[in-house]
Amino acid sequence: MVPASITRRTSTVHGFYKYLLQEGATERDLLYGVALPKRPKRLPKVLDPAVLDALLSAPDPEKPAGLRDRAMLELLYGGGLRISELVGLDVKQVDLGEGSAIIHGKGREGAGRTVR
Repeated sequence: MVPASITRRTSTVHGFYKYLLQEGATERDLLYGVALPKRPKRLPKVLDPAVLDALLSAPDPEKPAGLRDRAMLELLYGGGLRISELVGLDVKQVDLGEGSAIIHGKGREGAGRTVR
């Protein structure tokens, strides 16, 4: 069994024990302190340059929506943004003169990183 499956199943049992504790059916989580296997870190997949060129040239630059879509694609790929970070981006966080944006993503509330 792969480490991710073991971790998922162990988490399910922990959740069940949490329920049993709330209901008073048990006094402790029998899996408390059990070490879970380390999940291997994977490198992100990189797009082939030809695929990236096709993706970036797909929006129609003659239309406002096409310009918007191209900017979104470039920000996603070039800035390494998650979809949720792009969707949560506010106009006030973008500085067109500087060519930068402050991105609020996962992690500490209120923390942000600048993408250029």
